[in-house]
Amino acid sequence: MSGAGVFLIAVVVLLSGLLAYWGDLLGRHLGKKRLTLMRLRPRHTAAVITALAGVFASLLAIGVLVVFSEPVRVMLVEGERVKGQLARLEGRLVEADAKLRTSQEELGQTKGDLSIEQSRLATERRRLTEAQGQVKSARNQVQQLRVTAQTLRTSVSRIRASLAAARASLSNLKGQYDRLEKTYGKLQGDNLWALRENSELKNDSVKIRNELREIEAELEQRSTELATANQQAERLNIEVKKLESEREISNKTLEDLRGLSRKAMEDLQRVQNELANAQSALKLFAGATESSRFMPIIFSRGDELVRLAVGNRLNATEARTMLLAVLESADSQAMARGAKPVAGGKNSSGLVELRGADGKLMTPEMQTQSLLQGLTAKTDQQVLIVRVFANAFRDEFVPVVVSLFPNPVVYGSGSLVAETRIDGVDDQNQILRQLTKFLQDELSPKAVRDGIIPAYGKPDPLGEIDQAALLRLVSELSSVRRRVRVQFLAARETRAADRLRLDFRLR
Repeated sequence: MSGAGVFLIAVVVLLSGLLAYWGDLLGRHLGKKRLTLMRLRPRHTAAVITALAGVFASLLAIGVLVVFSEPVRVMLVEGERVKGQLARLEGRLVEADAKLRTSQEELGQTKGDLSIEQSRLATERRRLTEAQGQVKSARNQVQQLRVTAQTLRTSVSRIRASLAAARASLSNLKGQYDRLEKTYGKLQGDNLWALRENSELKNDSVKIRNELREIEAELEQRSTELATANQQAERLNIEVKKLESEREISNKTLEDLRGLSRKAMEDLQRVQNELANAQSALKLFAGATESSRFMPIIFSRGDELVRLAVGNRLNATEARTMLLAVLESADSQAMARGAKPVAGGKNSSGLVELRGADGKLMTPEMQTQSLLQGLTAKTDQQVLIVRVFANAFRDEFVPVVVSLFPNPVVYGSGSLVAETRIDGVDDQNQILRQLTKFLQDELSPKAVRDGIIPAYGKPDPLGEIDQAALLRLVSELSSVRRRVRVQFLAARETRAADRLRLDFRLR
């Protein structure tokens, strides 16, 4: 066997050892799973699988080299034949040298036959040249075998790189498994949150019943005031008639009494309006109470239905179009949740009468005019937000209120929102809990103080956090293994009504 063949076999054996080591790792992994094969113990099963993996890996490596490397195939299949040819050529060379010496001796002995011997010598020299060419060809084949050995070394390096890549893939799979465990924990937390929300809804139902009782009491009080006002009006009318019959009373006193009468009538009209409003509210809350006994609540008081950012310097037509668009969008949201219009109506949500900050009653038309004036008078960016006025249940009308807020730029792209310090020595679950607590207890209130308008009633009132980016941040903090300052930056220019998106940076 040639030296190149021995070197090739040595390389293959070394590669088999490396693959056997990989097979041993595979056996350990299978041993941890406690697998059995043909009633063998798990330890023996792991050993058998490890040995078979090493044998298979060695055969696979040799087979791949034989199939895809022509020099290796030539060395393994035709190496001995080439070596035999080289030996035969060397024998011919020795024979030619012997003949040459014989010819030279014969040349000294027989000078007369010089021409014949010279011709024979030329022939022998040609044979010698041919033999030397064959020797050179054999040497070229040996050099080719050396190149083949170098190719084999390169293939071994590539196999080692593939093994490293497989280990890296295994590490990535472990990381994905850890992230799935964390996601499962988050889902469990969401389940607990849903249970707490259900408890809060039950408490809201109790509060609605209490509010209904208070409204009924207020209705009784308003009815009493109405009866009193009617009595006062009757007495004043009698007094007016008496005063008119008495001519000696001065005109000034008569006008004063007439003024008191008009005021009493206005008070009577006001009390009647309040009574009508109280009756409407009583019907609304009575319907809500009846629904709450059978239907689930779909909106809580103050929940946001929809928001719409509007530009500045709107004309009356544009302002009315914007307002109608946001009300239609809110109506679509209410219908999607299960709301229905009142008898004879076509909208499942809309404006209702309410009292302003000054205590005056505002009808839906008055609210609409106020909003249109605000939209056309402002010169800055604004946002229209539709919120639920009272708790609403499925299959009933949803009362809403529309508010107009300024919409300035709160954070520029890359602006610092908040920062905290996290200890990377803790495990990843503790780091994730610290980050979540900071986002809920500190960053969210600060963003509201800075001017971000939260969307109450939505799953993420301020904006959603990219869970993949958060998990990458936890992994980076865990790899640092020291206390690190974490900065939360605005990912883009953010106005007051925009959803807040965050980037992370370690310091």
